This record gives sequence, structure tokens and C-alpha cells, in this order.
Amino acid sequence: MFRQLIFGTAALALTGLLTACQSDPPVPPSAPVALSSIPPATAGGASTTVAAPTTAAALSATSPASNCGRNLSAPEVHNAIAAQPPVQNDSGAPWTWAPTPIDGNFDPCRTLSAALIIIESGTASSPMQVLLFHQGSYLGTGTLKWRSFISMDPTRTTDDTVAVKYRLPGTCDACSDGTDYCVQYHWTGSKVDMIGTPPDESSTGTEIPGSTRC
Repeated sequence: MFRQLIFGTAALALTGLLTACQSDPPVPPSAPVALSSIPPATAGGASTTVAAPTTAAALSATSPASNCGRNLSAPEVHNAIAAQPPVQNDSGAPWTWAPTPIDGNFDPCRTLSAALIIIESGTASSPMQVLLFHQGSYLGTGTLKWRSFISMDPTRTTDDTVAVKYRLPGTCDACSDGTDYCVQYHWTGSKVDMIGTPPDESSTGTEIPGSTRC
């Protein structure tokens, strides 16, 4: 399993887009702005906010598509993928993100939707990210750092909430004894709150469990 990397510093209550599952801040539908400029979430408990993108291009306002419905090939999704900074492998060489998301429910008519992306030629243990969108406009990534073993959780997803499962492998990457942690990204009306935290990896390589086991 690839080592986790750090892209940013702030957590997304959308305070800094989906770290140990850290999170960050929001964007008013009428005037998208950098997530880092949005006030952090005030809710207590396990609620935090989504991580802001690390490039200004990632927050470029785009007009939502006129047609409603799930569409992972929409230009808004491809523009968001193109705005993601490359991931460096153990040798320091850059990995680029695959041009097409592997999962998600992006819909320009949904209050909150997502697209899951992975590096080119990646496997389940490769770097992955969750891209969040409010009514078709890109907000940022679900966490400041990339994760692995991410999948959508449609049973807990609603119009204003995107649910995702983050898996912590067991005795091997493909073994059935891994543990899933359920995380929700919820649009509050002005920002995205992260409910629960996914597993993470410490600076020493120790795996840290998430807070909301499925």
C-alpha cells in the first residue's frame, strides 16, 4: 500500500475537500470563493469540514450543466481532475490522476455530489481522492491528503450528503478482514461538514483507525 502524502495544512470543514481524515470549508452557491476563506464548522462531536484545493484553478467557477442526472464525464468533473496537483511516488517521480473518475454521483442538480478519482494505472491501494461539488460547482477535496481504498456508500447518500467508505486493510490489501469507516460530507447551506473521520497514517507510518466504523 502506498504511503500517504500530505498536500495541505488546513482541515476541511471546508476550512481549508475531503486528515487522518481532516476536513475543511464551503462556498455560497451564488459566489464561489476559496474554501480557506470560509469560516470553520461550529458543530461539535466528530463533525469537521472539507479540505480546500491547493490551487486557485480548482475553484474556478463553472456554469452547472443544464441537464440533470449522474454524469461523471461532465466538463466540471474533468476540470476539477485537471486542477489536482500530482502525487509523488517513493522515488519522487510524479503520478498523474486518471482523466476519468472511477466512481461517484456527480449531478449538477444535486445540492452536494462527488467524483472519486485515482492515479493513472492505479489499483485499490493507490492514491485516491474525493472531489466534492455543490450544484455542479467544484468545492475541493474531501481530505487534505489522498487516501486509498475509497468507495461510495449509496445507502447513506442523499441530495445534500455524500457518504463514502474508507477501508483500512487487514492482513493483506485484498483480505476480507479489513475494516470500513463510514464518513459523510454534508452541505449545511454555506459549507460542507465532514461527519466522522477516515483512517489515516502517521508520520512514522503507523495506521490510525477512523472514528466511525461501519
